[in-house]
Amino acid sequence: MRETIEKFFYSRIFKKLRAHHYKMGYEQGRFDQEMDRLMKSEPSKYIETFYIDEKVIQKYRQQCPVSTQKCKSNKEIEYKIFRAIHTGRMSRNENGKKHINYYRNCFVVEGSRVVDLYYDRENYWYVKEHVKEAFDRKNRKLYV
Repeated sequence: MRETIEKFFYSRIFKKLRAHHYKMGYEQGRFDQEMDRLMKSEPSKYIETFYIDEKVIQKYRQQCPVSTQKCKSNKEIEYKIFRAIHTGRMSRNENGKKHINYYRNCFVVEGSRVVDLYYDRENYWYVKEHVKEAFDRKNRKLYV
């Protein structure tokens, strides 16, 4: 049994898995530390305001029906998109358009406008609950 484990430990598959998990864990850890630092600062120092197109709200309703059923108005949906943009990760920056991943959703931000939303199968960014709760507390939004 020990030989089997040693073979697996030194195999190429295990090395790739270990490298991938290390990279993702390291990246997630850096993100969590940065978010904790930001949550302790003043909101005006890091929070931008965004204009969210109606098209993006409609796409969000189609892609996230469970999340939008919890919302009573468009203001709450806009806040969820706002939170997703601030707690998400920028995956690419093309010609001034930032692609921000939040779970499998990818928001396209151009300047201070959210112009598009699409489902991204390649990039995934997990946001921990305590980060979302801290962001809600920072913006004085409490959901029960």
